Amino acid sequence: MKIPALLLITSLMLIQCSKEKNTPSLDQARRDSDSIGMESQSRKAPKPLDEWLSYYSKEGASFALEDFRMLSKDSLQLLPTGSSVLYEPEFDSLYASTLIYNSSGTSYLDIDSYLWRIARDSSLSFEADQEVVLVDTAEKTKHRLAYFGPSYRIEEAYFEKDSVVMLLGNSYENVPFYLRISLKDKTSIYYQLPDTLEVKSNYLEQRLKRKGIKFKTP
Repeated sequence: MKIPALLLITSLMLIQCSKEKNTPSLDQARRDSDSIGMESQSRKAPKPLDEWLSYYSKEGASFALEDFRMLSKDSLQLLPTGSSVLYEPEFDSLYASTLIYNSSGTSYLDIDSYLWRIARDSSLSFEADQEVVLVDTAEKTKHRLAYFGPSYRIEEAYFEKDSVVMLLGNSYENVPFYLRISLKDKTSIYYQLPDTLEVKSNYLEQRLKRKGIKFKTP
């Protein structure tokens, strides 16, 4: 099943941003998508991307970045956030091992602290929504980079380079997607896999175990 792009964009609350006036044509979208795919093939995939793709491949749902298709290009707005961050005393050290740093160590992403908690029975407890926070540790600034409703979840993220963020996710309907966010150009490009997967994703739980987070599984 393919999710209609208009419905997806309306319900996703991807990034609180405004649509650019010039919507890319279908041909242009395909050229941009193919360009990203060829770029990913020309160099070794970053470890988080490789782990994400390998997880789905082992589950019998093999795909690559070049299989995704561009659906939208938005302008980026970095908004305030009330989430606690590493340099603040309120920050819960439980999440320290899950923070995702750029290569220079001057910025990090937090895709976890808004989303889940360890419950009293040691199980994972999830919030309905998810916030992605961008933190500049040198300037001591924090911003909401993206916000997702309950039908969408970011499972993995990494810095493609210091000014480019990749958010890898899946939807309630089992349709993987990713966002390529340029902090320099202030743009966010949304890509989606054309088809619905047959497997139910458990990637997030596996990622947390790799990060040393201990919790009781059902």
